[in-house]
Amino acid sequence: MRIRSAIIQDIEGLRATGLATMAYYYFDFRDVKKQDCYGLLSSLVSQLAVESDSCYEVLSQFYSDDNSHCGNEFYC
Repeated sequence: MRIRSAIIQDIEGLRATGLATMAYYYFDFRDVKKQDCYGLLSSLVSQLAVESDSCYEVLSQFYSDDNSHCGNEFYC
């Protein structure tokens, strides 16, 4: 078994018990939107927020506490 497969299986086991959350991202060289950090981060953050109530709460709190970060296009 390859090491990455073993790591994914270990995390999946933790996920089944509620001790971990996992998100996937595949860089697609045919799709320009999936080749940069913005695409990576927005995909991972949205997946984690859907999978985990605690991740959703952190993200929600981040946006509700301080809207000054919206001056930066990276965040908005």
